[in-house]
Amino acid sequence: MKQGYNADMDAETVAALIAINRIFYEQFGDSFAATRQSVQPGILRLFNTYQVHGSWLDLGCGNGTVLTAWAASAGHGSYTGLDFSQALLHETKQRAAAIRQAGLEVWLAEGNIAGGQWGEAVDALRQQDPVFPARFDGVMSFASIHHIPGSENRQAFFSRVNQALKPGGLVFLSCWQFQNSPKLLSRVQPWTLVNINPALLEEGDTLLDWRGTSPAQAGQTGLRYVHLFSPAELELLAQQTGFTVVETFESDGAGGRLGLYQVWRKN
Repeated sequence: MKQGYNADMDAETVAALIAINRIFYEQFGDSFAATRQSVQPGILRLFNTYQVHGSWLDLGCGNGTVLTAWAASAGHGSYTGLDFSQALLHETKQRAAAIRQAGLEVWLAEGNIAGGQWGEAVDALRQQDPVFPARFDGVMSFASIHHIPGSENRQAFFSRVNQALKPGGLVFLSCWQFQNSPKLLSRVQPWTLVNINPALLEEGDTLLDWRGTSPAQAGQTGLRYVHLFSPAELELLAQQTGFTVVETFESDGAGGRLGLYQVWRKN
């Protein structure tokens, strides 16, 4: 998966990688959401193992399937979900209506964790609503952090997550392990397709294609930027940003190895 290596990714390359995913979700958001109607086993394992009531922030909340599963496990508390895809957020808003009727508090907002604007989106919600949490009991980010380009940006992301948490707060996260799937490996594409020099990238940065599945997009192909994490890389990020790794495991997909999960606790 090593396409190139650059210890300090420049801002222009970061912007280009963010744009790849923004364009993908603009074009294929509805089709993508249609393939994400169930919650991954690794997420359910976390919700069944740890206490998830209280205030939770979901960064990259997607189409709301995680919100529904969280509400069923938590029973009470509050959920704040952020995503930059309007197509995915539209579906989340529909799910949120039923969750609110059950007595749980739900806030949703548009924010891109890759671009760093999510902190401002959370601050805006806090200013608008006096009962919005000052700090969160937990933060989750499933299948999202691998879309954040640049090691410095990933470190800044988790430093901000640390600030958003109460003392001892938990982080649930997952990222793709596409190297464990021959099918997904066949979808790795050359960076020449998007006019990016691999020498400007970091080890693990990969371009994957997506094949449209809806009738309107059958045969169409989109592209996504993904960073391939190792457990050691995630553990280093935790150490750098004030966390202790509580648990690491693999789950999801054929063979149960397509998602790398970790649980962190704020020091």
